[in-house]
Amino acid sequence: DLTFNLLSTDFPDFHDHKNFWEFLILLEGSLSNHVGRTEFEMHPNDIFLLRPNDSHKLRSVGNSPVLYVNFVLTDSLVRSVFSMSGISYDALISRSAPIHWAMLTEKRMDLYKDFLYALKLKDLSLKEQFKRYIMFNLICQLQQNLLPRPDDQPPKIQRLLSCINQEYLQLLNVNSLAQKMGMSRVSLNQLIKSYYQKTALEFIVEYKMSYARQLLLVSNKPI
Repeated sequence: DLTFNLLSTDFPDFHDHKNFWEFLILLEGSLSNHVGRTEFEMHPNDIFLLRPNDSHKLRSVGNSPVLYVNFVLTDSLVRSVFSMSGISYDALISRSAPIHWAMLTEKRMDLYKDFLYALKLKDLSLKEQFKRYIMFNLICQLQQNLLPRPDDQPPKIQRLLSCINQEYLQLLNVNSLAQKMGMSRVSLNQLIKSYYQKTALEFIVEYKMSYARQLLLVSNKPI
């Protein structure tokens, strides 16, 4: 679900990554990133998100050598993680288009540098551990920037998500959720259907699956 490359070369011709979401993280030097007709200049610690089918080309700027890493997430992983977001995939694509985040926090940048250090040591177990954490961080970066903020959601949906977060996941079911919400199973189904286009049972099953997938990103434990 995640691949990566450490690169120091230009890509002078337009290209895209079908069925993949690409994160470019600049470590050293300056980089010009042309996306369609728009040019973005990247500096150390910058991160850039490219969606599936975004066509772009890369060119180093100045005399200093460049060093950057690209992390590529499969589209199927992104779809599965965002399946409980309440927004359609087309809306997700339009909200993300394309994004240049300047200056990652020092803590998050250290994570990527530690990962590269693990690569140099050729420590496979350490590499896999960092790979999972990086995948989790990239997903979090997407969620923080693309999902609707809680304040933007209807009050009943805010309460629904709050009730789910308070419930022990293994015990979560339609009856327990309806009881927490103070409504009947029928009313709960109607609420979830109106916002997520799913039945209450489908919503709960997919929520558990989405949580399990994210847990697998940072754990070796079977679920």
